[in-house]
Amino acid sequence: MQGLSRIGLVLGSGGVRGMAHFGVIRTLLKYGMKISCVAGSSSGSMIAAAFAAGRLDEMEEFFRRMNWWRAFKLFNEFSWPFRGGWLTGKRVKAALRDCLGTIRFEDCRIPFAAVAMDMMNGQEYPITTGDLVDGTFASMAVQGLFKPVARDGRWIADGGLNNPFPVKVCRDMGADFVIGVDVNLGQKLDTPYDPKRMPSLWTIFTQTCRIVQNNWTNRILRTDHPDLLLQPDLHDVSRWRFRDVARAILRGKLAAERMVANLLPDVRARLFPA
Repeated sequence: MQGLSRIGLVLGSGGVRGMAHFGVIRTLLKYGMKISCVAGSSSGSMIAAAFAAGRLDEMEEFFRRMNWWRAFKLFNEFSWPFRGGWLTGKRVKAALRDCLGTIRFEDCRIPFAAVAMDMMNGQEYPITTGDLVDGTFASMAVQGLFKPVARDGRWIADGGLNNPFPVKVCRDMGADFVIGVDVNLGQKLDTPYDPKRMPSLWTIFTQTCRIVQNNWTNRILRTDHPDLLLQPDLHDVSRWRFRDVARAILRGKLAAERMVANLLPDVRARLFPA
């Protein structure tokens, strides 16, 4: 049976939970899937960029070695004045450069779109041209934490608060069959806290991000559902706990394995042609 002409892959936002994307991609490739384009938002854009550039091994090794001490050194770059954000992102961009090299979007092995957000009007801002590191960083520059990125007369930042699951962006790239990997919905939203004590600023900030992302993802799934949806079980994986990286990668692999095993024979033949 003839395979589909263009299979698109969507990698959603989700912090450390986004590491599940590594397991999903490796499993799909193991079975011979030919992915024609990929779109990612926030942490999903980092893995999507590495995949598109043929640097998946380098990016996965970077995150497997990550711990809180390495993260502290990576993010300990406060700048004054704190206009736009607390961090410049210079060290994060240098780490991305080590993983991705000096390649441009136009030179990637497969077409890739990193989704950011225009901070002035709230609209999504897909990036498909220019330096790969610059565009990927813009897609993951968390609002308030990192300074927004200047591009084309705009100020852009993390796409997770506007389009955490860019299905339409992937279809606009020409995909006729979209596989989406969501790492937000279905996961525990509540965070432990003492109801008699005011939550910390960090808790308020991270919970706000999660609630906004979940609301947007729910809306996307109602209006533009992917043809296949993967939602790895990440209930015990924290968005910010780096010791959960290996667990998240494994859960992504298991979810993809289950998906492949449960596909109808004709669909499997189209997705994984001999």
